[in-house]
Amino acid sequence: MLKILTLSASTLALLCVILAGPLYKYEVLSLIPAMKALRFGTVLAFAAIVLLFIELVFYKKSLTWGFKISNLVMAGIALAIPLSMMLKAQSLPMIHDITTDTLNPPVFEQLLPDRKNAMNPAEYPGSEVAAQQKQAYPQIEPLLLQQDKRAIFNAALEAVKQLEIELIHADFDAGLIEATATSFWFGFKDDLVFRLSEQGDLWRLDIRSKSRVGKSDLGKNAERIEQLLKLIQKELAIK
Repeated sequence: MLKILTLSASTLALLCVILAGPLYKYEVLSLIPAMKALRFGTVLAFAAIVLLFIELVFYKKSLTWGFKISNLVMAGIALAIPLSMMLKAQSLPMIHDITTDTLNPPVFEQLLPDRKNAMNPAEYPGSEVAAQQKQAYPQIEPLLLQQDKRAIFNAALEAVKQLEIELIHADFDAGLIEATATSFWFGFKDDLVFRLSEQGDLWRLDIRSKSRVGKSDLGKNAERIEQLLKLIQKELAIK
């Protein structure tokens, strides 16, 4: 009986954790039930490990190595995924709006209809978030470039393409690009806006990336901006 409980708990835990994302992504579950499924899978995984420990102590002669390993692997994966997310969230500020210009952040225009019902409003949250960003991600800064406007604009478009981000709008004359990134597992959408402006004899490129849902982005928006800036520099042959 205990063996069946252990197998059931570890299997169901893995299914809950793995399927929570796709079920939300394809609109089978809304966000809150999907998060509950993830938490339930975490609890089940912990229970499965406890049951497996009990079996190893009291019924080890009746267990096979295949049973031990398979249950431990399933429960371990189901426990490791949400725990790693939780630990990462605790190590980072609870923010989801990252920009290279915290004083005058680029604004969303074409994406406003898509963000109409989003949990997080399109407006920049202000100085408190800016201070948290500066502390956590001091490397997020604008690019000051000597290349001509067309080369920089095309490099930004190429970076968007390479990261498989959906291009929503591109206006060369205004120096604006808007795009949407979709996460693989849960299908969370983060919106981006690029702004190219003159600064003396140089062109200044600013990028903003903002999540539609969630208090913490687990560092994804900052990571994405860094990747884009590096790709743009690479495309422009800047070392």
